[in-house]
Amino acid sequence: MPDLSRIVLPRRPLRVRPPGLGLRGMIRFLAAVLAMAGLMAVLSWWLLPGLAADLASRERARPAPAGRLVAGQCSARLFLVNCHFELEARGPAGAMVRDRSSIFFVDLPDRDYGTAVLADPERPGRLLASVALTALWNRLGTYAAVMALVGLIAAIGLWRMVEGWGYGRGMIRAFAAQPARPALLRLARGNRWGWHVAVAEGVLRDRTRFWAVPGSAAPIVLDPGRGLILGVTPDNVHFLPVDLAGAWPGLDAAERAALRASLEAAGVKRA
Repeated sequence: MPDLSRIVLPRRPLRVRPPGLGLRGMIRFLAAVLAMAGLMAVLSWWLLPGLAADLASRERARPAPAGRLVAGQCSARLFLVNCHFELEARGPAGAMVRDRSSIFFVDLPDRDYGTAVLADPERPGRLLASVALTALWNRLGTYAAVMALVGLIAAIGLWRMVEGWGYGRGMIRAFAAQPARPALLRLARGNRWGWHVAVAEGVLRDRTRFWAVPGSAAPIVLDPGRGLILGVTPDNVHFLPVDLAGAWPGLDAAERAALRASLEAAGVKRA
């Protein structure tokens, strides 16, 4: 493993640009949170009116005169069942009426949902599939669970955005207060979304943070076998991985050249 004492960094405080913690990263996280909120709104628009109407009709629903299922289909993905029905029956005035409905609930896959057509005498023109009422509480529970899950994901995303913003501001202040020194970090894993980087030594050893880095970014690898990469820290509390381009620590051209030369002298290949 290269000797960190031979790695040359500027003797000035650094104006760092932590990846994913700047304005662009915050906008991306906010967009994801808004997407989750939008999904909740779409689910409510799709499911709530039918749930509310079926809940109101559950005690009054009766078999519909000349009721028949014109078209219907239930599809299952794992335990999530989504059904669409087109129903027809004779209305109070004697004319045939049609109605469409969709239901969403949790059940075992590949079940046969025999469907009778029901009508609510107090709501002429509204038809119900019998399975919509037999699975009513299941549907309500499924809706509540899905909304809770999506809301939890949105809340976690919002918390990560706020926490990341605060951590990023604290990191910028810490690096601006004193010169940085090299640090050993470990690239625990990386994917298309970013890097999971852990502190490799010291009091905060194995403390891991996710960095939403660009797909084109590359770390400075110090020890491929152990996954060790170069980082910098001003205070042994805030740790920043160093990218090959030297953009995140805010190095100028001369400082990047000095860093590369010191890494090559220390035996780091392709630095």
